[in-house]
This record gives sequence, structure tokens and C-alpha cells, in this order.
Amino acid sequence: MALLLLAAGAMVYWETGSKALGTAQDELARAAGDTAKAVSEGNKMQDQGKAILSNLDSIPEGCPEAVRKQAEQLVKPVRQQVVDYTQSVAQFQTLMKPVPGQIKSVEDTGATVASVAGAALLAPLALVLLCCAAVVLIVAAPQCMRPCTGCCLGALAPLIMMPTVVVVTVAAAAQLDLGIVTSSFCKNVDSNSVAYIQSIEGSNSTTYELSLYYIQGKGKNPLLEQLQSADAELVQVGDTLNNFGDQVALFCPEWKGLPELKDGIKSAHGSLQTGFSLLSPQNIYPYYNKAVRQDLCQTVVIGLGWLVLFQASVGLVALPVLISLGTKYLKDLKRRQLDQTLLGR
Repeated sequence: MALLLLAAGAMVYWETGSKALGTAQDELARAAGDTAKAVSEGNKMQDQGKAILSNLDSIPEGCPEAVRKQAEQLVKPVRQQVVDYTQSVAQFQTLMKPVPGQIKSVEDTGATVASVAGAALLAPLALVLLCCAAVVLIVAAPQCMRPCTGCCLGALAPLIMMPTVVVVTVAAAAQLDLGIVTSSFCKNVDSNSVAYIQSIEGSNSTTYELSLYYIQGKGKNPLLEQLQSADAELVQVGDTLNNFGDQVALFCPEWKGLPELKDGIKSAHGSLQTGFSLLSPQNIYPYYNKAVRQDLCQTVVIGLGWLVLFQASVGLVALPVLISLGTKYLKDLKRRQLDQTLLGR
């Protein structure tokens, strides 16, 4: 029964707490991948902006002398819009580039904490398992060793049971305390998560601003704001190009960049839409919801509670009973052997 309870406790812990921590790591890895992809799209937007500027700068060169100044005047405001677009993208990249590294750092720290916590939580259970196995081996010793097993178990019982009871008691108290702290944190998990990030990163940090936006839906998102600014500038460039692009191509026959310019704007719009999609609350919030609200605040807490229950049941109840029954069994066996010896004489 003791061994079955130990196996059940380990299985419950593995199926709940351990797998939940693994799932949280997977969610962090996916979030890091999405933010890294957003940085990659930002790099594309910067390259596209440079290509559009280069294309616009080549327009006057393809115009006859008579209309060159008019072409320059027409290109000048469009060029400024593209410059504003590239500046918005550059600001987006400045804010965005540290984010994948920050998430990766959290992922690495979480993996280390999960490994240490897993070992610490299972260590008392492993100690109880060793004690139960030692008692079973002593009781099941070969016939030739039977005269020594009773004395061995009687001598080891205090050495086995007392330290194990103390370790299990201390471990159960610590695990229950951890469960209480975690449950208290999870009672208002969104507010507490934001408050924790604020204490670590500061109230004026972009990380705190983003956490407030994604977790509680409050405040503003500087990343999306820069993308929206870039998108607005790009829309104006596209409208201007639709209105005057064909005329410029007509009056500047040596300029052949109109199709390329349209393709560049279309490609930049595609990168912007990808960025919006990757950084939208609908994409980001599920990572937090699954890793924190579901795995940490539900699955891990439940697994911890079952682990404490099985661990205490075996260490504080089953192990003493096992030692008591083993000692009684060996005494009865020795008495029967003595009776048989006397009868034989």
C-alpha cells in the first residue's frame, strides 16, 4: 500500500505540476518565436522603406529637364511621408528588439526554477520510497539472514522513521506554504502579475506598459502605436501614388520604377499586417492565459496539493505502520522458528 501510494503521488505530480511547467515553457517559447518574427518583419519594413525612398529619388533623373523641377516638387511630400514611415518603423524596432531576448531570459530562468523545484518537491518522496524499500528488503531477506533481520530492523527503525518523519513534516509544511502563497497570488493574478512586473521593471518601462495593456487591457501599446503610425503614412503614400503615379510615369518616360514602387508598398503593407497580427492581444494574451492563469494557478496548485497528500500519507502513516508490521512479522516468525526447534528436540 505504501509503494502504491508513492507511485500514485509521483504519477499525479508528473501528470499535473510537471507537465504544466513544461506547457508553460512551451508557451514562452512560442511567444519568443512570435516576437522574434515580429522583429524580422520590422527588418523587412526597414528594407522596404529604403527601397521606396531610393525609387522615389530616381524619379527626377528619369524626367526631361522641362518637368524635372515639377517632378521634384511632386516627389518631395511623398518622400517625406516615406521618411516618416521609416522613422516609425525604426522606433518600433528600437522597442521591439529587446523583447524576444527578455522572453527567452524568462524561459531559461523558468526552466532552471522548474528543475530545482521539481527535485526539491520529489526529494522527500524519494526518501520515503528508499525507507519503504529498505523495510521490505529486510523483511524479505533470505532464510540464512533471518536471525539478523529482526535486530537490524529494530535498530534501523528509529534511524529510518524519525528522520523521515521530520523531513516529510518540514517538506509538507514548506509545500503547503508554497501552495498558500501561490493561491494568494492567483486570487488576483492579473493585478498581481502586473504589480510584480512593475516592481521589477519600473513604472516607466515599456515592459510594464505592455504587460498592463496585454494582461489587463489598460493603457496603450507603444508597439502597435508605431505600427499604426507607419501604416497611416504608407496609406498616404499609396493614395498619392494612385493619384499621380501614372502621370509621373507618362511625363518621365525614362523612369521605369512604378511597378516596383507599387510592389514595394504592397509588400510593406503585408509586413505591417503580419506585425499587427503577431502583436495583437488576441495572439499574445492566450500565452499568458495558458501559462499563468491555467497552468500555474490551477494545474500546478492542484498537483502540489495531491503531492503533499500522498507524501504525508506515506511518510507519516504508511511508513510507521509498515515498520510496525514488519517488526511484528519478524518477531512472530522468530517465535515460530523457536517453537519448531523446541518441538524437534
